[in-house]
Amino acid sequence: TKEDFAMKCIEKANAKRISRRHPNVYNEIHMERRVLIKFIGHPNIVHMYHTFQDHYSLYYLMELCEGGEVWKQITENGSLVGAHPSLASFYLAEVVSAVLHMHSHGVVHRDIKPENMMLTKSGHVKLIDFGSSKDLIDTDLNGPEFVGTPEFMSPEAVTSKEAGKEADLWALGCVAYQFFCGLTPFKAPSPFLSFSRIKLPNHTVAYREVLPAAVQDFCRRTLVVDPRRRLGAEGSAEGGGG
Repeated sequence: TKEDFAMKCIEKANAKRISRRHPNVYNEIHMERRVLIKFIGHPNIVHMYHTFQDHYSLYYLMELCEGGEVWKQITENGSLVGAHPSLASFYLAEVVSAVLHMHSHGVVHRDIKPENMMLTKSGHVKLIDFGSSKDLIDTDLNGPEFVGTPEFMSPEAVTSKEAGKEADLWALGCVAYQFFCGLTPFKAPSPFLSFSRIKLPNHTVAYREVLPAAVQDFCRRTLVVDPRRRLGAEGSAEGGGG
């Protein structure tokens, strides 16, 4: 077909070694496959075409995202600076579309961050890396609640409480902030200090001038400690997502 694809290769021997200190690794491998099969066709979720294996490895034949990582679009000379406002708004809209689609099918990503977003050749966002996802319907592969990347984890995830779709809504607030500002709202010298800030009932976020008023409002309404009050939470007066 003269088409280019990406190949994700998982060495079985390496997975076995990792499983000694990370017992959930096999579930994560199968979870990613399950999620990608479920969401084939959404324009902002990376497409998986086929899976196969041999004696040594598992292989995922994937869509090739020639535009590279979204992460690179918010860095300049090694520093986090954020994207141009129009580009940041475009990225955010596409990520929100992908996440809401997942939620409508009962799946929580649990590790939303720019490093888990790729760009197509034409510049559209593709959400990737679903091994840490949580399936609210078929729960057999779900891992522990304490999962994610420290600066993007919700208060409930940080404290190992049961996390639902609302954890992704919190992460979207962090991502929105970083798209425009470069840094995350809970950036700290260590994960422990990030966790301490995230858990504060009355945490404060420094809203910079580069953040448009609408984005500040989005962040304020998603970065709410009580998950039931977040924008888009089911039954919330802040948006009533379903």
